[in-house]
Amino acid sequence: MSKTKQHWLIAAVILTVIGTVIVGSAVMMMKGDLSLMSGTSYETNHHPVTEEFGAIRISLDTADLRLVYSSDASSSVTCYEQSNVKHAVAVKDGTLVIEVVDERKWYEHIGFFTKNSTVTLTLPETVYGMLSVSSTTGDIEIDPDFTFQSIDVALTTGDVICKASAKEDLRIETTTGKITVSDLSAEAISLTLSTGSLKASGITCRKDLSLNVTTGKTELSDITCRNLSSDGTTGSAVLKHVIAEETLSLERSTGDIILDRVDAATLKLRTTTGDVKGSLLSEKVFFVDTTTGDRDYPHTSSGGTCEIETTTGDVRITLKTE
Repeated sequence: MSKTKQHWLIAAVILTVIGTVIVGSAVMMMKGDLSLMSGTSYETNHHPVTEEFGAIRISLDTADLRLVYSSDASSSVTCYEQSNVKHAVAVKDGTLVIEVVDERKWYEHIGFFTKNSTVTLTLPETVYGMLSVSSTTGDIEIDPDFTFQSIDVALTTGDVICKASAKEDLRIETTTGKITVSDLSAEAISLTLSTGSLKASGITCRKDLSLNVTTGKTELSDITCRNLSSDGTTGSAVLKHVIAEETLSLERSTGDIILDRVDAATLKLRTTTGDVKGSLLSEKVFFVDTTTGDRDYPHTSSGGTCEIETTTGDVRITLKTE
């Protein structure tokens, strides 16, 4: 290495050390609170809602959202938010509308943002009309005290926890994150996730339950529905005590299908790379096709049909009564 390159390398190391010391000293002076480096101030704003409304429409950007029950018979929206990214609250034509108002200049979008804005909607009643939520980045949590006519949640990045029921459709879609639904009922349910995990438990779906997880694990337990369909590319599907009145269809490219006391009039189970194993609650006429795996299943000749197909994987099915 030439002397010139050595000098430049030494200078770079010295500058790196100096920069590290400066940043470390700044963090120590701020007692570890990196939000002070952002130059962004936060404030809490409380919005009482006195007008009557039935439906709710919420449009957010990067704030977390939570819907909670009010014990004092009042409706309100409490926002912990940036001083230049606030949320407007109004009742329009019988619909409570909450939407973000971003007043930042273009250069104010650049910087450290170590705190999450939060929007908390407190509701005194338990039954409402449509609930529509759209957001870019943030977590969404809906408490179990409510029943809506329909629920529609669309999120880009973040986790969704829904414990509220819907008289009609319940739809949740997120690109990256986790979807958790539990202890609720709906006419039809559609859950869509590109990358993450999906958990559903204690669900009563009067019609069709549709689940799509491109990459990630799907866990289902204590579910009844008319039809269940679930497809995905990478990730296992684990079902425990799941019963479909008509058809239960599971399809994966890479991942196991694991069943524990599962049943339906017709079962269609397909995976390219992975095992299909577990227990069913009633006899079936089995049609099993595996290219390189072992087969072990009941050779019964009554009941509905169970089609199992895997390229690389074993098939091991037993019968287990309740």
